[in-house]
Order: sequence, then structure tokens, then C-alpha cells
Amino acid sequence: ASVFFCDPDDSIIPEAFATVIKTISETDADVVMWDGQVTSGHEQVNTSDLEKLLVHTGLKTDGTVMSGTQVLADQIMAHNNYSMTAWLMACKREFLNGNNLVFEKGLIHEDELWTPQVLLSASTAIYVPVKAYNYHIRNNSITQSKSIDNNKHANAYIHILNTLAEYYRSSVTGKDTLDILMAKWSFDYMVRL
Repeated sequence: ASVFFCDPDDSIIPEAFATVIKTISETDADVVMWDGQVTSGHEQVNTSDLEKLLVHTGLKTDGTVMSGTQVLADQIMAHNNYSMTAWLMACKREFLNGNNLVFEKGLIHEDELWTPQVLLSASTAIYVPVKAYNYHIRNNSITQSKSIDNNKHANAYIHILNTLAEYYRSSVTGKDTLDILMAKWSFDYMVRL
């Protein structure tokens, strides 16, 4: 059985998601990934930058099985980023349980810690190049709110980035891959804090 997370205000695109479900049923991959698109009822919202983060740029589109580590490195090499959302992937339940991959309770932006941990633990990952998820921008979301507690966000990012630095060093064995991940990590540290 596979696990998929969907935010309550978002939706799947049924025809595309059928392709995802077919791939999940035909493979034994730890992780199956797909793309998303942004929907918004607000004309003033610029969705183009966000839309780029909902596409797994740099990954093989032919159903090639990759390691999760390769998924992260290839996306970073393609556009200095990777898709960090939990709702653009399905994971085998036994894979998540066996690696104790759970969301940290009370942490905002928990996807940004969980997703790289999941991918670095995944021996097998497949990318399905379809837009199967609608991310709906809403005025009252954590990321869109004008009444953001900046200290809470900064503290969350400090915790996430420090935890990821330790996780990268303890779980990535290849020097080249570790260098790619740590370069992205240092860029995030400078930009976000």
C-alpha cells in the first residue's frame, strides 16, 4: 500500500492521477513522484515562480528507476532547487514505517525537512511527468498570510536547515552528491535567514 498526502483545499487532476495510480500499481518503487500546478482566484498573485517548484525539473521522464539521492541531486543540478512538497509523491507505507519517516510534530514547513529525508532514504524512485495535482493558493494559508510570525518561521527554518545538514552528512556517502546537497543547503541558509 502507498501513502499520498493531499491538503484539504487542494485537488487532484483525475485523468493525470490515473496515470500515477497505474505506475504505483505496476512498480515496487519506494517513491513515485509527479508534478503540480497552481490555481488561484486572485489576479494579483504571481504564480510563475511557485509553479517552477511544482515540477520535477531535471529528472528522467521515461520511467527510469532512480535512487532518491539521485532525484535530489539531479533536480538541484538542473535548477538549483527541488520540489519539497509531500503532496507531489506517494510512498510505500512499509518504506515510511521501516525508516521511521514521520512529520515532526508542531513544525511549520515540515515538508522541507521530511521530503529530503524521504528521498535520501529511498532506494527506488520513479517520476511520472504529468501534472496531477492542483495547489490552490488561499489567502489564509501559512505561506500566504500577511500576519506571519517571522520569528516562528525563522526558528523553523533554522531547525530544518541544521537538521538537514546533520542528515546529509550522516546519510550521503558520495562526496560529489554531498557537495551538491551542501551547496544547496548553504544557499538556502543565506537566502532564508
